Amino acid sequence: MRTIKPIYAVLLGFLGAGLGYIYIGRLAYAVLTLLIFAAFFSVVGWAGIALGPIGFYWVLALALCWALFPLVHSAMIAKKIKTVPKKWYSHWMYYVVWIITVGVLGNFVAVNRSALFGFETFSIPSVSMAPTLQRGDLIMVDTRTMTKTSPNVGEMVVFKASHGSPGAFFAKRIVGLPGDIIEVRNNALVRNGQPVEENYIKLSEHANDRLKNYGPTVVPKNHYFMMGDNRHNSNDSRFIGPIEHSLIHGKVVHRWFAFEQGVQWGRFPRRF
Repeated sequence: MRTIKPIYAVLLGFLGAGLGYIYIGRLAYAVLTLLIFAAFFSVVGWAGIALGPIGFYWVLALALCWALFPLVHSAMIAKKIKTVPKKWYSHWMYYVVWIITVGVLGNFVAVNRSALFGFETFSIPSVSMAPTLQRGDLIMVDTRTMTKTSPNVGEMVVFKASHGSPGAFFAKRIVGLPGDIIEVRNNALVRNGQPVEENYIKLSEHANDRLKNYGPTVVPKNHYFMMGDNRHNSNDSRFIGPIEHSLIHGKVVHRWFAFEQGVQWGRFPRRF
């Protein structure tokens, strides 16, 4: 028999999800903790619950509760039973193996979260999409819709850079579909010869002529023309060219938090 202490169960639980259960001799509980956590986010992604602001808040709250539950539960068991029989995994070496395993699995989920769960959050680092998206806005992106349907004009999307900053993500608005003729005349967007009403853009009084006028250009097949709402302060398709469909990561569906030099309470939540 060995003596167990609640504080150790809590501390080990912080080091690795479910490790507190292993410390108190409850290996099945530890495995169940990981399985339930994975199943929870899989169901959330499949059902699209997080794609609405309120739903996402509930997901965060439930995830936090489930993360804290094993810590409290393992500590309560340790306080109640005080001693446990020595198990084959009651050795620091297996604790290390568990921590590494959880870390590897966590890294795999983090890298593949968009494919596994169908949603992903991003933080806006610039003002290129102002006033719609401001620096510090936290947005939710639907990463599954674009694999099933084609984007439409007016939608905001997140895409990967193909050059300049390979691997970086950008948020812009789609203003042109494959085959469209895009032009900017004195700050006004013209698509296929017709002026487009855009009540969401921001213009600068001191912009140069290249920013006020552009094109015309034809959007290639399987490509999309992107522009920032902050029309005179955006590195978009006018400079980097149209974006291939395969580089579009997902559709911006809502803003769930806003933090720029403090919480911006008036800027969330908002569905787009």
